[in-house]
Amino acid sequence: MDQTHIGYTYWQQPMRQALPGLQYVQVQERDLAGDLGVSVETSNATVPGDDMYHALSSNALTIPPVDPYGAISRWIDIFSVGTNAVEWNITSNASFVHFSQSFGSLTSNGTTDIRIWATVDFASAPAGNGIVMLNISSSRDYGTQFNMPQLMLSFRNTVLPSNYTNGYIESDGHISIEAEHYSSITPAATNAAKVSYTIIPGLSRTLSGLTLFPVTAPSLDLTTAPALTYNLYTFSPITSVPGHVLNITLVATTSLNTDPNRPLRYALQLDSQPVQTVKYIIDQPAGNLPIGWAGLRGSVASNAWYSNSNVTYTGPGEHVLKLWLLEPGMVVNSLWVNLGGVRPSYLGPPESPRV
Repeated sequence: MDQTHIGYTYWQQPMRQALPGLQYVQVQERDLAGDLGVSVETSNATVPGDDMYHALSSNALTIPPVDPYGAISRWIDIFSVGTNAVEWNITSNASFVHFSQSFGSLTSNGTTDIRIWATVDFASAPAGNGIVMLNISSSRDYGTQFNMPQLMLSFRNTVLPSNYTNGYIESDGHISIEAEHYSSITPAATNAAKVSYTIIPGLSRTLSGLTLFPVTAPSLDLTTAPALTYNLYTFSPITSVPGHVLNITLVATTSLNTDPNRPLRYALQLDSQPVQTVKYIIDQPAGNLPIGWAGLRGSVASNAWYSNSNVTYTGPGEHVLKLWLLEPGMVVNSLWVNLGGVRPSYLGPPESPRV
């Protein structure tokens, strides 16, 4: 590859190949927090000790929740941070939590660092929600001012009604939908344009694109566009959703409003709430690029448009999400229904379980 490519700091190539700053672990001096470090899934924090990723002098970290329809296991990294060999042991205050390895040894050369998995046996776990405490003990002290690492693992032992079929299931506080996996399609009341939905494999960062054909079709409305229907089942209590407001993010492929008289549009409805019609590309005058096109988190860098809508959450149970594409140039990839569990990431949450 002839183009300079080592040392990117923004979208343009570096002017010369330049390695980023390198750091080495000091192996001649013991860490202030002792000889053992612990980190958990989705966190950059390390305990015991202080860093910018968790509360000052706290020895506790929170592990993402587990439930029967999503992740039932979460990883924990245990590694050497000191100069001494050390024996470690992990225990739980709940008999239904099991570990891939519950004890071991660490040496300072880094060859014995280990990732273990904590798994919840939901057949033995109590119904409902709870928190399990995990303790990781060391055969040596935790430095001069820190204590034994403690991890909080929350579980949600939810049960799906047996009569719920053909839809998505909430897991980890969200529902992530791949657009092509709709539950059903409601034909348009008037289909004079003879449009239909077509799957374009691979036209997505995750699975596929879904669009209207033919591409020469006119602009549509709720009476002339077929509706995509997604059945959803949620477990989150209404009190856990701030303001009873759900955020729904639609992810579409990068594009522009090539015809200013026909901006790309879609319509969205949850249950029987009012339909929201959304123009997700906001053009600017004088030929300037639309809002959100450029920048490190813009549409180009993300290879996607993100469009957000707010709806009212009425509580756990069955829900129906409807989506209408109103311009044939629009390609939708996925939708994220956030009940408080969507975390920042490039690709977004993986697809939720469905039946």
